[in-house]
Amino acid sequence: MKKFCILFILLMVFILSSCMGHRHELVYVDVLSATCTEGGIVPFYMCKTCKKTFEDKDGKIELSEAKRTEPLGHLYENNLSCNQRYHYNKCIRCDSRINVEEHTFDNDTDYIIPIECNICHKRVRRYKNEDILDKLIYDFKVDDRTSYLQIIDEMNLLLENDDIKDENHSDNFNTLISDFSKLYEYRSKIQKNRTTAELNFYVSMEDLWKDRMIEIINYNDEIIISINSLIEKMLKSDYLDLYKEYYNYTDEYIKILIDYYSGYVDPNLLDMNNRITELEYNLYYNIDNYSASELNTMFNELRDLRNSVAKLFNYDTYYEYAYEINYERCYSTDIIKDFRKYIKDYIVPIKKSLDLKYDNIKNNITKDQSKIIDTINNSRSLDNELLLNLAASYFKLLKDEDNNIDFFDSINTAFKDGRVVEGKAERSFSSTISFAGGRIMFFGGTDYYSNLKSLIHESGHFMFSGTSIINDYDYLELHSQSNEALFLSYLDSVYNDDMENVFKVILLNDFNEHFRVIFSSVISDEIEEAFYKNYYHLDGVDTSKFEDGIEYSEIDDLLDVICEYYGMPSLRYNDYFEAYFSNRSCYEISYAVSLIPCINLFVESEIYGFDNAMNKYFKTYLYQFDNEFINSNPNLSYLDVLQYSGYKNPFDEETYKIIKNYYMGIAS
Repeated sequence: MKKFCILFILLMVFILSSCMGHRHELVYVDVLSATCTEGGIVPFYMCKTCKKTFEDKDGKIELSEAKRTEPLGHLYENNLSCNQRYHYNKCIRCDSRINVEEHTFDNDTDYIIPIECNICHKRVRRYKNEDILDKLIYDFKVDDRTSYLQIIDEMNLLLENDDIKDENHSDNFNTLISDFSKLYEYRSKIQKNRTTAELNFYVSMEDLWKDRMIEIINYNDEIIISINSLIEKMLKSDYLDLYKEYYNYTDEYIKILIDYYSGYVDPNLLDMNNRITELEYNLYYNIDNYSASELNTMFNELRDLRNSVAKLFNYDTYYEYAYEINYERCYSTDIIKDFRKYIKDYIVPIKKSLDLKYDNIKNNITKDQSKIIDTINNSRSLDNELLLNLAASYFKLLKDEDNNIDFFDSINTAFKDGRVVEGKAERSFSSTISFAGGRIMFFGGTDYYSNLKSLIHESGHFMFSGTSIINDYDYLELHSQSNEALFLSYLDSVYNDDMENVFKVILLNDFNEHFRVIFSSVISDEIEEAFYKNYYHLDGVDTSKFEDGIEYSEIDDLLDVICEYYGMPSLRYNDYFEAYFSNRSCYEISYAVSLIPCINLFVESEIYGFDNAMNKYFKTYLYQFDNEFINSNPNLSYLDVLQYSGYKNPFDEETYKIIKNYYMGIAS
């Protein structure tokens, strides 16, 4: 018993000494603050070692459980807050809103220009972004393919049994024509759904719409290939004479059609197109998810697939195929070589001279003037009252009552109807969606894709796209870039006298931007030609590295060589090449070919007056109502319209001399 007592005493001494030896090392814990709708936890102290919690910093009041607080409840401001469409009372602690109402206005005419709301008295632009999206119904179903596949099978059967001696030959032909109409109707539905998927994707960038967009693009390719392969069979069948008579085609035109449609019968074309679509999407939207070696592999694969498609249609490379088939250009790749030389001999020297003048003028700019310039060049136009007023004032000048041209009325109506759309995709464009209210304008989520120049540019497309006999891409860009040129001339009348330097800086900024577009377009075209041909040589320049093949990983090195040839600093821009090559390969040259006449239009506006230049601009649209001109030009082209409208030809050296004389006068 005595022995047990001794052991007990020793054990107690050990326990007490252990406890006395532990000193709590407390840290402050603020784990969860209360919100408007959720309770929080009262801050406490915790020992780092034993993890016990205490109410006080001295560790005297131990907690058995955390103490909770009640939700704070919303605290709404008395003053109204607003966005472009609604005003409301906002909670000062969270995003909760009450009393949400649409703005109301006295003026029901001007929708471009911000106007004061009767209730909140904030100046806002009327905004209905979601209205247009509600009209874009995606009703495509894979099961829909069943009916059109049956039609295709029936048409193939008729074309395979095309004996002209068959007593039902004429009736069978009429059945084929009727079936073609059904297929084209189905294709229209697919294209409608494609527009819906793409626009919703550009607005939201959501995976659902991305998947639908890729799905519908692939089905669009499928039905195009199906229809065109049927036409190719028709052209080689006993139904040919009936086909020629029905459409009033000549033998010469039939030969052209046979050459064109010959590539569509290849059984691998659909799989090739589907893979091209997949690569284009990955290289445009998902490029950051791939390593350098993966990108090199994908770009080379995309190049090779496009070249393979071009060969099906009897073109050596996709470069030539894209010029004639994709973009229907009225000039050859050989003519572009002379065009590049004019850029090198005229535009590059102008750029170098203006750079020196630009620095001198900027030194005389005040802070207030600099702010105006920065706003015009770099701010989102749809959120800025100064920019919207400038645009509206300019649009009101662009009017021809005799020919029913009224920029302000048309664009103002687009604002009113919700057909001016903003989204997250980094792009801006105008598109025709006749099934949902006509044309729209889309602006991306960055300043670059929604600034004032983007608004002016897309307005030119908006007014005249989809309304012309010819629709090649140079002609389409002529409208948008002419609008920019006239707007620049308009700004000369706004910023004059003591604000003259504001216009001069904007002018030189614009020329720098024009130069960037022209130079990058020309270089891009030269790189694409080399990349698709897998070969590049220049006399007097070391191009040996590129004469036995060109990998995507060598694009920047090739760019260095080309810049050196043009006498310009290196412009390593693989990110730019990635975007346009994957998304619109061989398109960029259209910007340059259409921009040169537009720069000349600006020069003429400055010398001969705004109205004179504006009337030329309108003639690029009105030509189609001149029957004498149309009848005398059966193979009407972009260059014919330039001549008709009084524009200068981008392939004529005199055009460059006029531009040089004007800008060198500024630089002197």
